[in-house]
Amino acid sequence: MPTTELAKILSEVLKYYFRKKLPYVPAYEYTAEELKAAEALFKKWSGRLRLIPVILYFALPVIYGWVFYELYLFFYSQYISSPDLFFPMDWTVFIMPGLFLGIGTTDQVATYFQRILMRGKYDMFVDYANRQEGFDNAGSFRLLTRILLFPFLISYILVMTTVFIVSPKQFTYKDVFDLSYHTYRYSQVKKVTYFRSYTNDKKEREAYPHHKIFFTNGTTFRPDAYFAEDSLAAPFIQVLLNNKVTLDTAETDYN
Repeated sequence: MPTTELAKILSEVLKYYFRKKLPYVPAYEYTAEELKAAEALFKKWSGRLRLIPVILYFALPVIYGWVFYELYLFFYSQYISSPDLFFPMDWTVFIMPGLFLGIGTTDQVATYFQRILMRGKYDMFVDYANRQEGFDNAGSFRLLTRILLFPFLISYILVMTTVFIVSPKQFTYKDVFDLSYHTYRYSQVKKVTYFRSYTNDKKEREAYPHHKIFFTNGTTFRPDAYFAEDSLAAPFIQVLLNNKVTLDTAETDYN
């Protein structure tokens, strides 16, 4: 089934659900002349006003993500002091909770700007739009906001607790989807290996220089799983070497 057909079917299913769940309740008793004026108002503004939520769908997740990242930096700056080293996550990771919050609040933010543009005619416009669709549009977005609240909170907690802290005697890290922190003393690091390439499941070798840390308990850790690029882990690798951890090289990494 073509994607456009599937989207059309999904749209009709949602409209049917909203008409049952949030039926249209008229806010005005229109005369024939007022109904004609409302129709003209809808035709004039509907295309223009649709641009606002479209822009916000892309803009809000980025804005929220940047705000969350600044809060993240501020929070950890209060608790981490020299000589500890703090390596923050790449800020783009914070777009994940920003996406859920952005979609959930697009209608509220769009409404604010739409009211300004329409100068007192917004309520009539919305009522006529609801009349055309057969359900309460604002109510459907409020329902969407409640649905997205849970994934927003989960993703927000996950990214805000993601951290990589290097101390004089140990280091602690937690990746985005880890549920617990991992702390290792430098004496627990068996060695660090620098691989020039990576061999995937299809036995195909790809040029991908990266480090892998081997621990005495048999587990491993790749810094590029936390850092946006392996090269950004250079200060951390240097700390390991300063603590007499062995560094060797190998041609390819298999897992």
